[in-house]
Amino acid sequence: MKDELFDDRGAYFIDKKGNPVLTFDATIVDVRPFSEGLASILSLKGSGNPLDAKAHVIDKRGRIVGAPRFASVRRFSEGMAAVTLGDRKFGYINKAGDLVIGIRFDYAEHFSNGVAEVGIGDQIGYIDKTGKYIWNPVWSAKPATPLTGPVAPDSLVDTEFIKQTVAILKGGESDRQAKCIAQIRQAPQNYAPPVLFVLSYVLFQQGEKDEASFWFYAGQLRARFDANRCTDETATQINAIANNFFGKAINKYTFQDLENLKQIVLKVVDWDRKTPHNYEHRWINLHGIDAVVESLQGEEGPRKDPLSLPRARSFTE
Repeated sequence: MKDELFDDRGAYFIDKKGNPVLTFDATIVDVRPFSEGLASILSLKGSGNPLDAKAHVIDKRGRIVGAPRFASVRRFSEGMAAVTLGDRKFGYINKAGDLVIGIRFDYAEHFSNGVAEVGIGDQIGYIDKTGKYIWNPVWSAKPATPLTGPVAPDSLVDTEFIKQTVAILKGGESDRQAKCIAQIRQAPQNYAPPVLFVLSYVLFQQGEKDEASFWFYAGQLRARFDANRCTDETATQINAIANNFFGKAINKYTFQDLENLKQIVLKVVDWDRKTPHNYEHRWINLHGIDAVVESLQGEEGPRKDPLSLPRARSFTE
C-alpha cells in the first residue's frame, strides 16, 4: 500500500502505481496509513453521528481484525498500537486486535525497542509490553502551557473571527463576499483551515477552479498540521469530514489532469513553507469528544492538559 486518499469515489488506498486497491463506502470518514501490515479506518456505519464512530483495524485485503470497539487506533509499532475509548484514556492492542494493556493512561506513545512512554495525570513513565513499569512515573507528562481557566475548551479558544469570516463568505452578499475574498488573498496567514475550505468552495462555484483547488489543499495541509498538534485525537476526524464535503468536486476536477494537480500541490507546499501560521490553531479542538464532554459538564477549574502540543512535539506521531 502506498497511500490513502479521498475523492468523489470515497476513501481508498492506492498501490505504488497509483491504482486503487482497497475502496470504502461513504460510511468510512477517515483512513490511516498502513504499518506492519495493518491500518485503521473510522466508520460511521450504524450511526450518522461522528461521535459514535468506531475505529476498525484492517489488513491489506481489507479484512477487519478484532472487534471495532475503540474510538481511535494509532499506528502499529513492534506489534502493538495505542487505542482510546470515548473518555480518551489509552491502552494497547496487539495485531490480533486484543486489548493486552488496559485502558488507563492519559497519553501513550508508540513502542520502540520494547518500551513505550506513557502518562497518568502529570507524571510519565515507561512500560514494557506487558504493561509493567520499567521506569516508574516521575516526570511531567505534558509540556508546560500558559493556558488555564474554565474546563470547557470553547471558553479557551476564540473562534469568533473564523465564524464571522465563514458567515460572510457563505452569505451571498456579493460586495462583502468579494471584499472578504480579497482580504484573505492579501493576508492568508491570518485565516484558519475552515475559512480556506469555505473559500475554496465559493471560488469553485464561481469557476475559479485552479485557485479553489489551491486553497482547498492549503487548508488540508494546515488542518493536518493542527490535527497533529491537537491532544484530543478524536478531533482529527473533522478533517476527513471536511475533505468528504468540500473535496469531492475539487478532487474530481484535479484528478482529471495529474500534471496540473502536481503543480498545484507543489505551489501549496512552497506557500506553506513561506507563510506564517497566525491563526488560532486550536480551532480543531472544538470538534473532538473532549470538547463535547467537557462543555456538557461545565465544571470550572484549571485544565490539567494542554489543548495542543508545542510545534516541535507535534511531529512525533
